[in-house]
Amino acid sequence: MINRSIALPLVITAGVALPFWPAKAQATQQEQRVVPTDICAGVQNAGPEDAASCAQDALWDHNWPAFLHWAQKAVAGGDYIPGDWLGEEYESPGSGNEVIKKDPVRAYMWYDIAA
Repeated sequence: MINRSIALPLVITAGVALPFWPAKAQATQQEQRVVPTDICAGVQNAGPEDAASCAQDALWDHNWPAFLHWAQKAVAGGDYIPGDWLGEEYESPGSGNEVIKKDPVRAYMWYDIAA
């Protein structure tokens, strides 16, 4: 039989003595980086409208390599709205954009194509 006068204080003492430590495996919010995927990567023979849609999705996801690929493909197919998006990105690159650098000449080129 357990002597309850001894067991109960040990449980309470053990519960108070154990501090809460956050898990070491979790990264802080600043360290976490989500790598965007190109949802249109498997699309074959996309028309200009499909390419523009893929470019827009990539732009919203901040997937800059996919955005460049699909926007240029859409403009080459005759849809000139993505050309305006390209001009905007070259004029003032979006946050976290490590692919497209500020380039006023390219911005002007894409605006001219989109006009």
